[in-house]
Amino acid sequence: MFIKSESGYRFLPLVEMTKALVAREMTKALVAREMTKALVTREMTKTLVARAKATPKN
Repeated sequence: MFIKSESGYRFLPLVEMTKALVAREMTKALVAREMTKALVTREMTKTLVARAKATPKN
C-alpha cells in the first residue's frame, strides 16, 4: 500500500495501514451483521404471517 508524496511514492506507515485494515474489517463485519439481522427479521415476519393465516379466526 503506497501513498503519493512530493518525493514520489513511499510506504504508508505500518500503523496507518493497520488502522485502515481494521476499520475496513470492522465495516465489513457491521454490514454483514446488519444484513443478517435484516434477513432474520424478514424470515421471522414471513413465519409470523404464515402462522397467522394458518390459525383459524374465532
